[in-house]
Amino acid sequence: MKNTAAVFLFICTLTIVLSGCKREDDDTEQMVETSETMRHIGEAVIAPSYDEWKTSSVQMNSAAVTFTSSPDEVTLADLRLALKESWIDWQYCSTYEFGPAFSLGLRENTNTFPADVEDIQIRIESGALAQNPDERGYPALDFLINGSAQSDQDIILLFSSDENAESRSAFLTNLTEKISDDANTVSGAWQSGYVDDFAQNTGTQAGSALSLLVNELNKDFEMIKRERIALPLGLLTLGIPLPDRCEAYYGGYSSELAYEHMLSIEQTYTGLDGRGLDDLLNDAEAFHQPSDQLLDEAIQEQMAIGIGQLETLPDPLSETVELEPETVEACYDELQALVVLLKTDMPSALGVSITFTDNDGD
Repeated sequence: MKNTAAVFLFICTLTIVLSGCKREDDDTEQMVETSETMRHIGEAVIAPSYDEWKTSSVQMNSAAVTFTSSPDEVTLADLRLALKESWIDWQYCSTYEFGPAFSLGLRENTNTFPADVEDIQIRIESGALAQNPDERGYPALDFLINGSAQSDQDIILLFSSDENAESRSAFLTNLTEKISDDANTVSGAWQSGYVDDFAQNTGTQAGSALSLLVNELNKDFEMIKRERIALPLGLLTLGIPLPDRCEAYYGGYSSELAYEHMLSIEQTYTGLDGRGLDDLLNDAEAFHQPSDQLLDEAIQEQMAIGIGQLETLPDPLSETVELEPETVEACYDELQALVVLLKTDMPSALGVSITFTDNDGD
């Protein structure tokens, strides 16, 4: 009986060991596939986006230094153009609030809108620099060079002959330098090794590269739908429009920024010309029952519709939400139709949990 029991125990132990090995092999195969996709997105999408943003941010900072050194119509126009180009490039980096970006609180410090113009004025009058996220970043720059006075000539005077011209100039260049420094830091981190860290952070659990990407893509998309469209339109305030909540309120190109931002979501999803989240869904043969097609096809179709709506949404958005609210609401509806696909169906098919919360109610 003792020998029989010993043999039985040995067989059970061997079965457990072999079963454990098989599960590890299966996990490794999945990890390799995830790693390949995350590496491609890191190398072909994320790192180049940060590099482009770094370049345009350096140019913006240089334009700010030139303007504050010699404020006139030409240098003001050059700075405005540099601001817009850098702000557009930022849209292609906003999604990646993990790793180096998370350490800097990059999204909050770069693009919290609307800017607190009263606090900015107080800082300038006291000779202090920005302390809070809504006093810095692109929205603060937008106010300073597009909305701080009624005319271009008056804005130039604020930076040349006004009693606070020196502190205002220092405030401005500090903001552009901060953006440039942060862009250089994050771009450098991705170029010098974080791509490897990202690719090797395999699996689907919370904190994995795939989980971070899916969660931040959804969070960023919610910002397009909610903060950039629903809030100014008045959908969150009982139908009362809030035009001053638009992203580039003073510059007047809010819709253009939202359009570029949506393009960035698309290229993150598709991985451009290589492996992306779409390929992972197709690998899993994810199907969308309501539309009787592959889930990837349903996502890309609705994404294209949303992009098309944003592309034709008239600027300045601050005027459109009041004069053509039905046009803005039609755009919102198409973006809303994408929520379940991106936030419920895609994560479920990929085995990823949505870990962030919002107050949107979907």
